[in-house]
Amino acid sequence: MKRLTLVVILCMAAILIYVIIVPASVEELDMQIEVANYFGIKTDNDAVYFGAVTPGSTGKRDITIVHDLILPKRVVLAPQGELAEWVTFSEDSFWLGSDVPKVVTLYAHTPSTAENGNYSGLIKIKFRNL
Repeated sequence: MKRLTLVVILCMAAILIYVIIVPASVEELDMQIEVANYFGIKTDNDAVYFGAVTPGSTGKRDITIVHDLILPKRVVLAPQGELAEWVTFSEDSFWLGSDVPKVVTLYAHTPSTAENGNYSGLIKIKFRNL
């Protein structure tokens, strides 16, 4: 009987750890910014394009996040790559219900010392169970 109780407790603990730690899904979005001596806009929607900005300025883009999974999910956003230090979010962690769109604003703050050129990265969007 004690062995059965221990097995049940271990199984429940494993399920709880799985639900807490393992994300329901992870999506990635490419992002790009050009540092230049002029401002420019790029409206393509296959990635997050901040366009062209001057050193020391900020590019801004909105993205809409939605999921069609049954239960509400905890969404966690994390920038990666060259732009990781430059990009911030209006919200980087929030609850999201099924089929409920959420608009998040992304800001790319270019340092005043940034050299002209193209910089890229990606955004990891993690949908967690808890």
